[in-house]
Amino acid sequence: MSYDLFVFAGETSGDIHGAAIISQLKQMRPEIQIIGVAGPKMRKLGLELFMPMENFQIMGYSEVFKNIFRLAYYFKKIQNFILSTKPKAVLFIDYPGFNLRMAKALRRRQFSNKLIHYICPTVWAHGKKRIYTLSNTLDLLLSIFPFEEEYFSKTKLKPTYVGHPLIEQTFNHVKKESWKKVHSIQEDRPLIGVFPGSRSQEIKLNFPKILEACKLFQKNYPDVLFVVSTVNQKLKQLMVEILKKTSFGDANDFFLLPSTENLQIMSHVQAAVATSGTINFELAIMNVPTAVVYHLSHLNAWIVKNIIKLRLPFYCIVNIITKKHIFPELYHLDFTPEKVAKTLSSLYNETHLRKNSLDGCKEMLSIMGSSKIPSQEAAREISSTIYAQ
Repeated sequence: MSYDLFVFAGETSGDIHGAAIISQLKQMRPEIQIIGVAGPKMRKLGLELFMPMENFQIMGYSEVFKNIFRLAYYFKKIQNFILSTKPKAVLFIDYPGFNLRMAKALRRRQFSNKLIHYICPTVWAHGKKRIYTLSNTLDLLLSIFPFEEEYFSKTKLKPTYVGHPLIEQTFNHVKKESWKKVHSIQEDRPLIGVFPGSRSQEIKLNFPKILEACKLFQKNYPDVLFVVSTVNQKLKQLMVEILKKTSFGDANDFFLLPSTENLQIMSHVQAAVATSGTINFELAIMNVPTAVVYHLSHLNAWIVKNIIKLRLPFYCIVNIITKKHIFPELYHLDFTPEKVAKTLSSLYNETHLRKNSLDGCKEMLSIMGSSKIPSQEAAREISSTIYAQ
């Protein structure tokens, strides 16, 4: 059979983004034939499944090493299928370690049809050599940040900015006034959001310090309650265990809710403390003043500085986009309970820091061009590339 598009998504976020794009593509081109490596959301849209995404959900270097032969087998199987069926285009969604290798391998084997990558790898943070790998292999690079184009100015590849998918996901969000009641949270108690990470190692390193900061903060604001976002049941249990070991006055002041509730959490909190990552961007979209934290051991800090050679004026994506200190960053030696509590206090009250953060969130959305519908923009570019005359 002849396919128009082969899609590869190797993780949950890729499945979500891919589903939004495929939905738009099918509206634009009902006849489009799509096959690929897909998760449950894309599978529901009726694409032909070549391999389940779940085969690639492996976290950490040790797990990759343990599964290296199985991953190599999948890599070869996908590569051979693409080379034999010659789809008009291949769409790689994020997952750069695997996808960039596949793109290079296909080009080496003389695959001449279109190669498209959605969500540009973070070449602006590290791995700048990948700029030339991308330029030499891709026909289309769909970017989710407006500043990424400048990093390709000396190459033949010009990224196309389509907007960030997380902005799209907030378009239809409605704050539920009954939400506190549903979760047995007292209506008259103000809330602070806590977003301690999405991996067990992050939780182990960041959450205890965050809890100590919350304890210090609550001494001055005893009415405040804390809502903690939990990615899954396993991490929730880990947080419960850490909470039990912490000498916190009242563990009932913490409400551990699933991350599927994140938009509602963000709608109801006065301020937040969050580990560094994509969650900071979501908090800015939702206009939540946030203290951004991250624990680094002395060894990891040395590796980041001397081996990875990360050289950025800011590390929080909100600050990178605006080129300003919008969200305070408390990393490594600055990540202490005392500093976090003090910063959180400033973000919670009507201070210059809070106003700066709120103004900065609006500025970030203006820079991002929040009127775009990213999945629609991406689908339009992909369709044009596939069906170019």
